[in-house]
Amino acid sequence: MSQTPPPPPAAAVATWQSIFAGGPYTSLKMLEYIMHAGGKQVPAFIAAPVETVAGVTASTITGHHDIAKMQPVWASRTGRCTSFAVKAVSSLSRTLDTKKQPVYNFAIYDLAGHRVARCLKTEVVIDSSSTVRGGAFVLPEGQWQKFEKTEASWKFKKSESKFERAGNAQGQVASSSTALSPAQAMWLCLAGVESGVKYSIPTLFRTVGTDGLPLYFGMVSWAPCKRCIELVPDIGKENKKKKLIIQWAATKDKGGTEEDLIQCVNALEQFVMNYGGPNNNGPTQWAADNINQFSDQLFAAAVGQWGNPKLVNKLKAT
Repeated sequence: MSQTPPPPPAAAVATWQSIFAGGPYTSLKMLEYIMHAGGKQVPAFIAAPVETVAGVTASTITGHHDIAKMQPVWASRTGRCTSFAVKAVSSLSRTLDTKKQPVYNFAIYDLAGHRVARCLKTEVVIDSSSTVRGGAFVLPEGQWQKFEKTEASWKFKKSESKFERAGNAQGQVASSSTALSPAQAMWLCLAGVESGVKYSIPTLFRTVGTDGLPLYFGMVSWAPCKRCIELVPDIGKENKKKKLIIQWAATKDKGGTEEDLIQCVNALEQFVMNYGGPNNNGPTQWAADNINQFSDQLFAAAVGQWGNPKLVNKLKAT
């Protein structure tokens, strides 16, 4: 039977919470970075999303951009699980003890596309998807740890240097025996953003509650291959089908009017305000790293390519 692990270091908790509350989970900044690295223009991306960015990471970024050059996509306020881990590792690794020795010694692992960091000295884990109070947690060697309000479980096998995580959507145990450098982790992350363009480019608003628990709010999700933006108030399993959709038609002649365009623009702005969280959290996070400006560029190019969109209300979908 597994024992209750000790509490994580206060610095790890503070770092996790600062990154989590500091900006949204989003791929927008990374997509912009990939396009810039490949010399790609926004109108070309809207016209052919998958084809425009295909292969850019492998040919231009992987092995060419070191971790310092990639700072815009991990050291700022927005990002995904990998940038979260890399940023936390960068911050905590500078912590020294009374003998001026590093307190932390992190390794980063790729668990079937989800990246986490674990300190080999303190056993603390940095996982952006953690639902535990404080976010960071201690994972002793050799035992599964599961926490309330999450389907995930974690285990680290020291003898094999193997990190395992159960409870993913596929119901399988993801494992990794290979520690990644921060640069290697970011290359994988950017490649994942590139390949994920055919599905969606999400921005999920979040913060940390007064009780220390992570909170999630609404999601703005670009889906250029479906010619739409989905505005999802609640990503919970039972409610994620309820949404507003800013939808462009297959041809310009079937597009919306100027009034439809204004309605869509206002709907996006109001959604961020109403479903981005309390205390102006939505507009603040939407402006982080200027992702709202990049989204505006995508929107303008979409109007130029496809005409005016229409607003589809599926908030009562079942």
